[in-house]
Amino acid sequence: MMPSLFLSHGAPDLLITEHEGRDMIAALGEQLPAPRGIVIMSPHWMTAELAVTVAAELKTIHDFWGFAEALHEVRYPARTAPWLVRATREALSAAGQATGEDEIRGLDHGAWTVLKLMYADAEAPIVQLSQPASASPGDLFALGAALRPLRQDGVLIIYFRDVRLTEGSRIENLAVELTQTLDRSTEKKMLLNFRNVKFMGSAMIGKLILFSKQCKSDKVELRVCELNDNLKEVFDMMKLSKKVFRLHPSEDEALKSFRKR
Repeated sequence: MMPSLFLSHGAPDLLITEHEGRDMIAALGEQLPAPRGIVIMSPHWMTAELAVTVAAELKTIHDFWGFAEALHEVRYPARTAPWLVRATREALSAAGQATGEDEIRGLDHGAWTVLKLMYADAEAPIVQLSQPASASPGDLFALGAALRPLRQDGVLIIYFRDVRLTEGSRIENLAVELTQTLDRSTEKKMLLNFRNVKFMGSAMIGKLILFSKQCKSDKVELRVCELNDNLKEVFDMMKLSKKVFRLHPSEDEALKSFRKR
């Protein structure tokens, strides 16, 4: 189960200031399991009624004044995903919490400062909730309780940052990292996302085949998603699409496939 966190960002310049609080927040990103998705609330977004962000790309909002220009130049490449918006709204609706949608809102500094420290690459999709202006402490506790089911979804997603997976030593290192991740993880569902990869050598494909066998031996369900057209054609030619891997065009489709079983 993923943890829920209460994080104080202090002043906005915590991000660019040497401070033990900054170090503590950054360390959390290394200590905690990689999140599949992030739902965050900040008191810097107050509304009359509860709302969720639904924009595909969440702009970096610099809602402060009087700080160093370097802080105003910071951008956090956050995005959301339809499945996360849907799951968040469904969890809240099941608890009797109605939500509106905001198609323009991005992330205010109460959200992106701590997220950039923890997850600088913004690989996991994000949804921000507004804070209803009239909400009591009890109301906010009830919101947290309503979102509890989201912590139990249990899919470990691995993103490959390399554009080219062709170099021998890098492939060997990745194979070791995959095996170590599998050994450490308590999750029984794993998704490999190749959205950044444009080229993949036969050696890397061979390592992935071995990894799929390891997953099967450990009774871990494995999915692969977002291969580009050229790589998908290679996997099809090698007859890996059905016999070895379950391929999906998008992360959303892959995650849905886990739920259908």
